Amino acid sequence: MQISKLAGKHKFGRHPLALRRELEECITELEIALRIAALPMTWPEALRQYRTSRRISVRPTAALVAAAYGIRGPLPQSVITLARDLDKAFQRIHTYEAKDNLTQGVAIEFQRANARRPREKRREEKLREIGLWLRARGYAEADDKSSIVDDAMRVFDCGETDVRDAARRAGLTRRYRKSTN
Repeated sequence: MQISKLAGKHKFGRHPLALRRELEECITELEIALRIAALPMTWPEALRQYRTSRRISVRPTAALVAAAYGIRGPLPQSVITLARDLDKAFQRIHTYEAKDNLTQGVAIEFQRANARRPREKRREEKLREIGLWLRARGYAEADDKSSIVDDAMRVFDCGETDVRDAARRAGLTRRYRKSTN
């Protein structure tokens, strides 16, 4: 049996275990139905054929049917039903957002935990991390520092002031002497 690794056997993952199990069960059921129907195709091919057939107009021409189903012809109704269930399971997986599934109590606890951490310490950690990244990119010796700063702003989702401050704190900038004029 060709059970997909998409559902995963991991204890922890980006998606809830219930969604991963549902996906695995749908794949297994579709594979069994394909064997019972004696169709020489894998579950991804059956799913692709199901999705293609959904796009056919109400009054398909022979060319549209051939393009959608290929030489084998239409899928049996039992396979279509299982392919639809698998398609819906994939849709649930792809639209899953963890933040949408947090209870209010859990969200409040996350906010409390973040609020307990000193803000200045968090900024110091971030600036230290940016400084290490700048050092690895050769910021001190670079001729075009602006492009490195732009990349750092994108990577760390911060402003130019933070990046330049991180470079200064990491010792990657030269000291300027004050003018005597």
